[in-house]
Amino acid sequence: MKKLIFIIPFITLSFLSAEERASEVFFSISKKANSNYSYLFENNTELLGVDENTNKVSEKLNQSPSVILRENTQDFGLSLISIRGFSSNQTAVLYDGIKLPKDITSTYDLSILPTLNLENVYLFKGGWSSVFGANSEGGVVALKSETLKDEKLVDLFSEFGPYSTHRYVFKTGVSKDGVSLLLGGEDYKSDGFQQNSYANKQSFTGKLTIGKDDHKLTLNTFLVDLDRGLPSGTPVDIKSFNGEKEKKANSLTDWQSDRNFFISLKDELKIGEFSNEISYSKSNLLRDAYQWFSLTEINTYSDNILARTSFEGYNFGIEYDKTKLRSNSYGNHEMKNIGYFANKSFNISEKLKTSVYLRYDDSKEYDNFLSPKLIANYNFSDKISFSYSIARSFKAPNFADIYGASAYWYDPNPNIKPERLLSNEISFFYSGRINTVITAYYYDIDDKITILTDPITWHSKSVNLAKGYNKGVEASLGYSYKEFYINLGGSLMDIKGKNVGSGSYKKLAYSPDYKLSFGAGYKSNSFEFGLNTIRVGDQYSGIDKTGKLIPSYTVTDISASKNFGDLKLFAKINNVFNERYATTADIYNGYYPANPRNLFAGLSLKF
Repeated sequence: MKKLIFIIPFITLSFLSAEERASEVFFSISKKANSNYSYLFENNTELLGVDENTNKVSEKLNQSPSVILRENTQDFGLSLISIRGFSSNQTAVLYDGIKLPKDITSTYDLSILPTLNLENVYLFKGGWSSVFGANSEGGVVALKSETLKDEKLVDLFSEFGPYSTHRYVFKTGVSKDGVSLLLGGEDYKSDGFQQNSYANKQSFTGKLTIGKDDHKLTLNTFLVDLDRGLPSGTPVDIKSFNGEKEKKANSLTDWQSDRNFFISLKDELKIGEFSNEISYSKSNLLRDAYQWFSLTEINTYSDNILARTSFEGYNFGIEYDKTKLRSNSYGNHEMKNIGYFANKSFNISEKLKTSVYLRYDDSKEYDNFLSPKLIANYNFSDKISFSYSIARSFKAPNFADIYGASAYWYDPNPNIKPERLLSNEISFFYSGRINTVITAYYYDIDDKITILTDPITWHSKSVNLAKGYNKGVEASLGYSYKEFYINLGGSLMDIKGKNVGSGSYKKLAYSPDYKLSFGAGYKSNSFEFGLNTIRVGDQYSGIDKTGKLIPSYTVTDISASKNFGDLKLFAKINNVFNERYATTADIYNGYYPANPRNLFAGLSLKF
């Protein structure tokens, strides 16, 4: 039974420079966003500022009412998000405009990303295959790395917390005569809250820029090594969590080791209204997992070439990507795809603006796909506007869907088709003393990829035997007065699906009915204070409210920092009210407990 620990996540998960490539997506970013809290722009895009206290990308994304976070441990365990009910394998991740390749099940573990060099995290919500291709049904997480703004920089950062946790960050850079170099390194270690939940993470980042705005060459790279224990949940029921009992782990010997390497070279040329960009990137994700006294190797090697030309508002481009899988359990396979895209915005009148996006993906392993998107914005006044969008997006079959995994009785299906989505969204925007955004959406999903299991042979395979829909309403309110700010968000979701030919739709697993978020704080030149609270409704690990009940939870974090010249002192308390909760569970391993209240403190020195 224990070997199922490795299989179950596999089965369950199956059911741009952010400002450059993503500039094709933005209508405008005209409002000033405070870096301490999430700000909702037009086009249902959120900006989440990153600072030295940001340990994981998921920390910032979890502030959004549209995002549901699932982690098997909070100390750099597997970290997956869903956006508006769409799981991690339906969400794309970009690093400086370049799409990062995913693992064998098309998921992306956010724990294996660096944060020490990030400037902002953008969250694009809704279907975006029209720009970014496959696996962006639910949205896109776009990471923008920082660029050196001073002639010289030396930044030292130290943080300490419970469970023998420490984090050291070093950054240095120099800029002169059109040449800029920024380097960074990070060392993180923690014993973890649970037994066998240790995490050791080392990161290196580098960015070399030659030239200026009219012609610029950029070399960008990162390397992340993450070793972690796999407690695989706890045998203790969540009702008995008390801060001590749930430390007991299901496994004391399982572990996982990841190496995430990325490097890109980008050339950008601008002459008047003409601009041209071409980039090449290579990504290697090397993973070893030791479970049930067996070592599994899963290595993926990806190459991406992106070329884009813009002239007088017209954008044209082509993207080529190739990914190789090398694994002792899942075999050796290869997937290729070429995407052709174009987009243009039109000013129909002084008040009406439309944007048209179109992309055609030519795959060698599954059916080709055309992804159009239309967005119309109507400004009633300087303060009030409405937006409507309709789009077609898709999720591509992954290595496991197409080629199977004989070691786990998972049969191949070379005839499987992409999962198809038709999305409709309407939004209301008000910009004034209180900035307000209200969005209603409905996504209709066909050819939904699901798993069919033979009860006699226990063999499974991926098939197009399901339909589904995601619908909901979101609202965000933001208010600021001088150095003070308040942000309130809420999301109501109805996420359901059914097998083709069956009766009624049923609620899908890991789909809470609501999420609420609240942020408030104060920010001046020398002092900052922030408070963030989220509440997530009940959810279940099985379809139609079956499996494990994951009870609703409310978590509040606070942080404060004070500058003394070049020295900055800070402290933060996570889970202030000591909530006993879990963000995920399953019927085989039980609950995966989150950390109780904990205190972190540290300092940074810049000179």
